Amino acid sequence: MMQSEQEIKETAQANTCTNCGAEVHQKYCPDCGQKKDVPRLRFKTFFEDFLNRMWGFDGMVLRTIKELTLRPGKVMQEYIRGVRVKYVGPVSYYFLLFAVYFLIMELFDIDLTQIAPDVSESMGIEESEEQRAFKESFQAKVFDNMHFLGILQFPFIAWWARVFFKKSGYNFLENTVFAFYASSHPLIISTALLPLTGLSSSVYYTFNLLFSLVYFIWCTIQFYKIKNIIAGILKGLFFYIVIFISFIICIGILAGLIGIVIGLTQG
Repeated sequence: MMQSEQEIKETAQANTCTNCGAEVHQKYCPDCGQKKDVPRLRFKTFFEDFLNRMWGFDGMVLRTIKELTLRPGKVMQEYIRGVRVKYVGPVSYYFLLFAVYFLIMELFDIDLTQIAPDVSESMGIEESEEQRAFKESFQAKVFDNMHFLGILQFPFIAWWARVFFKKSGYNFLENTVFAFYASSHPLIISTALLPLTGLSSSVYYTFNLLFSLVYFIWCTIQFYKIKNIIAGILKGLFFYIVIFISFIICIGILAGLIGIVIGLTQG
């Protein structure tokens, strides 16, 4: 039986993407990824769309968190090989976790500048009023721009990775993938422990540092495929210490230069 003009029109509309207008014969549009059969907007579909936007398509964020927790080296290697849809990209993952981190800080009204340990005081270093005022001002700016300043550490990690693991064959950007994932994932623990800062800031910072160190070493062993666990732990530990010290030195030099400039302008 021949289809009527109306039936032909309805069939064509049924096979047309509602988002971009491309022809669709499968579950999803091959051009834009829009689902072919879009249900009428109800509370359930509205909520599902919200979760997809928040947690990524097909649970991408949850999958990335799970795999980075269990098999971080595999995630990094697959992403470098071209598996880009399965996981949240390293840069996006970093900013996503930092956004959640700052959101929790706002919810619990946590001021990191107030709970940060005073290194000068713990080392018995006396400071003038001007030095203390500058330190507090600089520290406040650091915490206010932490998510941007944190990016500065990734070139350090990638560069030192080229030095420590030159035989791995990874280029600078591929080592940057390792840097982003290995440094970003511990933010989940940092975020979960933020409410505890009111009880003990020293415990909070100490635990964060230890967890970041252990996770970084584990990622190093997995990503660079170090078969000897003892050698991997020692090399990963030395790798971490070198990165940490060189980064702190550079930040210190930067702070010193800024202090000199401010002193000259005020003088």
